[in-house]
Amino acid sequence: EKDELTQAEKMFCKAIELGLKNASIYNALATCYLFQKKFIRAKEMFHKTIRSDLIDYLVYIDIGWCYARQKKPLQAEEMFYKVIELNHDNDIPYGALAVLYTEIGKYELAEEYYKKANKLRLQNYNPETRHNYQKIKEILNKRGIKLMAVQYPMRNVESLKKMLDPYDDIL
Repeated sequence: EKDELTQAEKMFCKAIELGLKNASIYNALATCYLFQKKFIRAKEMFHKTIRSDLIDYLVYIDIGWCYARQKKPLQAEEMFYKVIELNHDNDIPYGALAVLYTEIGKYELAEEYYKKANKLRLQNYNPETRHNYQKIKEILNKRGIKLMAVQYPMRNVESLKKMLDPYDDIL
């Protein structure tokens, strides 16, 4: 987070050397490599993440972006579709495909996948996010402060309203 990528890389490599070989460490090191534009190493670490015991299917999104940054849209697309295959109710791969298609000039496909992503965002919300809003609301209520929730400008506000439905007094 401090943009000290070389130092972070050394720390993650040391953790692996010490035997902390789990998905989180591999994924963090892969992301570190990705930001340093060390794409081959990033891809190797992302694949180690997949082979580890604690696989998070969204690592395929990271691998897809690794391919996209290398100007390999077909491989990126394949990774994003892999996530849809594993969890078709998640909006993230649809949004990733929309961005990818926009970047490579396939605007009709991009529009189609933006719509799919937005439809899923309207149907679902992250329960953890709702829980966090509830906690924030409790704290602010104790202090007499009004909570104001803001949605990303490119996202439909309906998903936020659905998540915050029981709280009529939120701006």
